[in-house]
Amino acid sequence: VTALKPNWLLGSVESAVYIDGVEQVSKASIVDFTNPVIYTVVAGDGSFRNYTVTINTYPAASGTEITELGMEEPLIVADIDGNDITIYVPHGSELTALPIYAMASPSAIVENGTKEVKSSASDHDVSSQPTVLTVTAENEDTEDWNLYTIPEITFTEFKFSNLIPEVIGVLDSTGTSFNMTVLEGTDLETLVATFTLSVAGTAEIGSIPQESGVTVNSFASPRTYTLIMSDGHEVEYDVLV
Repeated sequence: VTALKPNWLLGSVESAVYIDGVEQVSKASIVDFTNPVIYTVVAGDGSFRNYTVTINTYPAASGTEITELGMEEPLIVADIDGNDITIYVPHGSELTALPIYAMASPSAIVENGTKEVKSSASDHDVSSQPTVLTVTAENEDTEDWNLYTIPEITFTEFKFSNLIPEVIGVLDSTGTSFNMTVLEGTDLETLVATFTLSVAGTAEIGSIPQESGVTVNSFASPRTYTLIMSDGHEVEYDVLV
């Protein structure tokens, strides 16, 4: 605050501004605001008014925390554990241009390399595992965070191949439910689902492991499949016949 250049507007071009008798120029005169400064505004008719300007300072914020990171469409919020951030993204996502957002400590900036990760989603290359994000606080302290981007497990195929004709599942608008339409009179008590998973993992109904093309189930009422990744992450899909 020892060498600031204030700017101002006056109500009349005939008015002038002084500090201790020295005329001041807006955006040009350098002023030390270590202590309160008294500005005197003199009108064209010689009348004047004094204004005291006090500048208060505060310590720069030191927070370097990422409080939330995710995607907006579809809405996905990452898991944060210490300085490790894990986000499960839809199968087929382009990791070299993934639209992510980040929220951090007040006045802090999150950067992926030299590109800022803002509070609204923008494309970022997160193909490195991990991708290191750097948070810079207002006081210029920094802290690194490791972002792991993992394609989420999903069904890439789900069908009843033992039926003639075979029935292929179609995901609804939520992306988490299969609607299956079978011929009238089909025995729903002994259907066998054939499926393929996008990544290594297992499928269960309740606690019963499911084997593609082998396990027999009743689909007289909706069934919920739980897909479990090798790291324990789970996703549920409903199947309605």
